[in-house]
Amino acid sequence: MKKAFVLFALCLVLVLGAVSIAFFHLHQDRNQVTVTAETLAGDPTQAAGLTAKQSAQYNGRLRWDLTIPLDRPEATATEFSYHQTPIGEPQPSHDLYMYVPNGTRFFHGSSTLEDAVEGSPEQKPLLPMFQDVASRTPNGKRYSETVTLKDYVDCYPLVVDLGGLPYGVLHSGEGSAKDPFWDDFAISQAFQDFFSFPVPEDEAWTVTIEKDDQGNLLELSTECPYPAFSPNVISTFSEDSLFFTFDQYSAANFEHTPGGFGLYRLGLVREGDSVFLDLDSLANVHPLPENAVVLDLTDSCDGQTLLLTYCLGKDYTCEVLDPETMTVLQSFPVPADPPSPVMVHTEDTQGNEISYEETHWDLNGSLPGENFLVLYGDARFHLFSLENGTYTYEFSAPMEEHMLYYPYELLSGAWNGETLALASVSESTTGLSLSMFEAGELVYQGIYETSLNDAPVDQENPDNSYYFDPVHLLSGSKLTLTWA
Repeated sequence: MKKAFVLFALCLVLVLGAVSIAFFHLHQDRNQVTVTAETLAGDPTQAAGLTAKQSAQYNGRLRWDLTIPLDRPEATATEFSYHQTPIGEPQPSHDLYMYVPNGTRFFHGSSTLEDAVEGSPEQKPLLPMFQDVASRTPNGKRYSETVTLKDYVDCYPLVVDLGGLPYGVLHSGEGSAKDPFWDDFAISQAFQDFFSFPVPEDEAWTVTIEKDDQGNLLELSTECPYPAFSPNVISTFSEDSLFFTFDQYSAANFEHTPGGFGLYRLGLVREGDSVFLDLDSLANVHPLPENAVVLDLTDSCDGQTLLLTYCLGKDYTCEVLDPETMTVLQSFPVPADPPSPVMVHTEDTQGNEISYEETHWDLNGSLPGENFLVLYGDARFHLFSLENGTYTYEFSAPMEEHMLYYPYELLSGAWNGETLALASVSESTTGLSLSMFEAGELVYQGIYETSLNDAPVDQENPDNSYYFDPVHLLSGSKLTLTWA
C-alpha cells in the first residue's frame, strides 16, 4: 500500500512539475509573441491597412491580446495580463432545439411504468402506447413490439431545449397575475400545443419493455423511423424577443399551426440575469408560403434588423425585417444556384445501410458586418454592401477551403468598398487563415501562425506530453478584422 502511494505521489509530482514548466515558459515569453505568415496565393501587400485582433488564454489565468497588421505580421503588438480568477468561461448557447422524445431508459428497483413516465413529463402523451405494450409483456421477460403511433396520439410530443440558459416561464393562470417560475414541461407543452405537428397515418414505432419477476419495470425504450421527425430550428434573439423558424431539414406539417408556416416570435422578459418566457405570446409574426424553404435567420451587425433568407422554387430571397413591426424593409434576390437532388448514404441504428435522396441548396449561412452582408454555401459566397440601410449586390466568388465548416469557423470579415477580407480560425490553435477578394477574384491568401502554439514538450517522451494544456482562443474574442 505504501509503495503504491509513493508511486502515485511521484507521478503526481511529475505531472504538476510538467504543468508548472509549461506555465513558467508561457509566462516568461508573455510579451514575446511572434506571428509568421505563409503566402498561399497573391500578394500580401493587398492586406495593407487590414488589422486582425485576437485574444488567447492559457489555463484560465494568462491572457494575450494580439493586434496583427496582416501585411506586416512581424509588427504584431501584444498585451499580456495575469488574472486571479479564471477567464474565458464558455458562454451558454442561445440556440433553440426541438425534438421528439425517443431512446432507452433503464431502471433499478420497483419502478412502475406510471412512475417512470411521471419522471419524464415529455413522455406523458406516449403513456397509453407504453401501457398497451406493457400489457403484453410477461413478468421476467423483455418484449418488443412495433405499433402505429397514430393509434395513440394525433400529434407529436415535443421536447424543447433552450440551450441551458436560466429561463423561467411567465404563466398566466385564470384570475391571477403572471407568476415567474421554472417549468421545462410547460415550455415543451406550449410549443406542442401551438404547432400540433400531425403524426402520419403509417408511422410505426418499436417499443421495448422489460420487467423483473415481480412485474417491475427494468427497461423502457422507443425506436422511431430513420430519420426521426426532428424539426430543425433556426433562432436568433433580440432584447425582448426570441425569433425562430424551421429550416430545410424540417419535414413538418403546419396545417394545425396558427398562421401556418413562417417566422415565429416568443416574448422575453428580463429580470437581472434571468430571462422569462411569455408563453402566451407565441405567434407567427411573419407568414411564409408553405413551400418556402428557410435557409438562414440572423440579425444585422447592429441588431436593428432581422435577415431572413429562403428559397421558393428556384429563386433565393433575402428579406430585411424590422423586429418591432415585422415590416419588410427590403427584399432582394440572391444569385445562388437552383436546388439540386443528392443521394445520401448512411446507416440506421442497427448498422443497416440506408440510401435516400435529399435536396441540396446553394446557401446555408450568413456573415453580417457593419457595412456588408455575406451569404454563403458550400461552393460560393455572395457579397452585398450596406449603405444607408440598403443592401446592394457586389459580387460572388468561390468558397475557399478554410471558409468551410469543421475544422474551421468563419468568424470575421471586413469590407472597404473595394476589397473583401474573410478570415477563419481553427478550433485548436491561435492564428488565422485569410482570403481577400476584389470584384470576385482572389487577390491574396495567407496562413498566420503565432508562437503561442509552440507549447513545450517532454523532450525525452514527446508522445507523452498530453498534460500540457494548449493555449486556446478566448470565447467571444477569437477574431475581428478591421480596415484602417
